[in-house]
Amino acid sequence: MLSVSQEENAMSVTRLATGMVIVPLVVIACGGGTSPAPAPAPAPAAPNSQVLMQLRSDWQAQKDMMMKIADAMPENKFTYKSTPPQR
Repeated sequence: MLSVSQEENAMSVTRLATGMVIVPLVVIACGGGTSPAPAPAPAPAAPNSQVLMQLRSDWQAQKDMMMKIADAMPENKFTYKSTPPQR
């Protein structure tokens, strides 16, 4: 017959061994601890070529206008800063 101390020791070893077997099985059953890779997002629909052409045309017109405005402004005025009441 086992003494109380030996019986408690045997129970601890049994619990440890059981935990060492059950924990990995639970982890594997739940997906191995990793989540599956998310599905790739669908590619955005290609814009209508007319829309794209209009966008490029507008962009170029705005760019040209800003360059004309910047060229018309005297260089010594580029440091202009509004006063606090104007802000």
